[in-house]
Amino acid sequence: MKKITFLLFLTIFSNAAFAQFTEDFESSADIPSGWTVVAGGDEENTWAITDLSEYGLTAHSGNNAATIFYSADAHDDYLVTPAITVVAGVNDYFSFWARSLDVDYPEEIDVVLSTTGTDAGNFTVTLQASVAPESGETYYKYAYDLSAYVGQTVYIGFHSITADMDIFEVDDVVSTAIPSCYEPTTFAVDGTTTTSADLSWTYTTGTSFEIEYGPEGFVPGTGTVVTASAPPLTLNNLTPSTTYDAYIKNNCGGNGLSTALMVSFSTPAVPPANDTCVDAIALTVGGDFEGSALEYTDTGATTDADVAPECQSFYTNDVWFTVVVPADGNLTLETAPADGSDNDDTIIGVFSGECGSLTAIDCNDDNEDPDNDGFFSKLVLTGLTPGDVLHVAVWQYYFDLFGDPLFPGAFRVAAYSETLSVGDNDLSQFKYYPNPVKDVMNLSYTQSMSDVKVFNMLGQQVFSKSVNATSTQLDLSTLSTGTYVVKVTSGNEVKTIKIAKE
Repeated sequence: MKKITFLLFLTIFSNAAFAQFTEDFESSADIPSGWTVVAGGDEENTWAITDLSEYGLTAHSGNNAATIFYSADAHDDYLVTPAITVVAGVNDYFSFWARSLDVDYPEEIDVVLSTTGTDAGNFTVTLQASVAPESGETYYKYAYDLSAYVGQTVYIGFHSITADMDIFEVDDVVSTAIPSCYEPTTFAVDGTTTTSADLSWTYTTGTSFEIEYGPEGFVPGTGTVVTASAPPLTLNNLTPSTTYDAYIKNNCGGNGLSTALMVSFSTPAVPPANDTCVDAIALTVGGDFEGSALEYTDTGATTDADVAPECQSFYTNDVWFTVVVPADGNLTLETAPADGSDNDDTIIGVFSGECGSLTAIDCNDDNEDPDNDGFFSKLVLTGLTPGDVLHVAVWQYYFDLFGDPLFPGAFRVAAYSETLSVGDNDLSQFKYYPNPVKDVMNLSYTQSMSDVKVFNMLGQQVFSKSVNATSTQLDLSTLSTGTYVVKVTSGNEVKTIKIAKE
């Protein structure tokens, strides 16, 4: 009796050795025991286990995933599971998670099945052709009903035949029983606005789906719950610049709720006021950078598909300005860091013409000035036509797999001309008041002043007066509100001050 019981135990154990399994590829840096790689293409770039943390990424769980990388030659490579002896209610359901990282070079695979062995020619059944997860950082789940193979031993292969693509990842492979309530097989975010997100999913069966969402990291059961009979579904009244988690379950009535799938997404920030060319903000031309610079941001900015900088291919998040060329025809445009901002790299371009039909004049990526954090930008333009209105775009530099800005945020920008510079004046004996001035300004100096001239920020002279005295009054009541440069001549010296007119 003991011998029969022991033999029965061995038989059950042998048949169930690969009856159910979960493989997350975390236990080894090599292909796990029982798995097979058939390398029919470029053998140097066949299926392998990759620690994705070396690339600044995580897998679906942990750090490791089974991966196949770019090859200039076409792949013809299989990653094959251990043998699965399919038993009803035990391991008649097969699933895995997959990711295709690069939006520009999307990988895909076929999921194939063999009932005879692990050689390439044995895989005569295709469970799904062209498995192509939407490219990006998100993993997608794929699942298959194996009930047609109950009583048979099968092998499932992940077959890659692509060339000149990037990387395909497989993680968390599971052989288990068909669930009493099928979960959705994919759950994705198709698009977001500052206050909404469009969700979609695929499913085997189901007429009622429960979606729960809330801020990133919220505890399920405490979020907002909505229901839908079928995809798609739009979530509204979201908060801009916020990351959310969303969970979806299939509601199978008497069979309860399925297990949940989760997706995370972020709503963009509200675009800046000068997000587009037609909404450009006017820059006032000053005499130097520090005296003229103002702070703006590219956080939440969109990218104009019709205008690109000529000096850099990796650009995004453009914001727009206008500037009027000063009277001397010289103009410097410059960006620089803003205190407390992560933005550390901009691109600047200047254009003539009107929005929709702009002509590039010049472009600068890196200033190469160590005193101005060289990844910012500077353009020195001469010989321009005084009075012309130019359009100025500032882009965020990026260099990542997904075309996202690396460090969007605030930056400083200025337009200036040395003609309007106040210079290094010794003004200790020079008095002028009030400033700001409404009508009359008083001037006095320890030496006789010969004349006074007032210039607007375009460099145009708008007022002059002969003085030949140590004090005088200037009637500025006719000037428009704004900023002006006052130049006072005394002997061989010219004193320059900047005033504001109310």
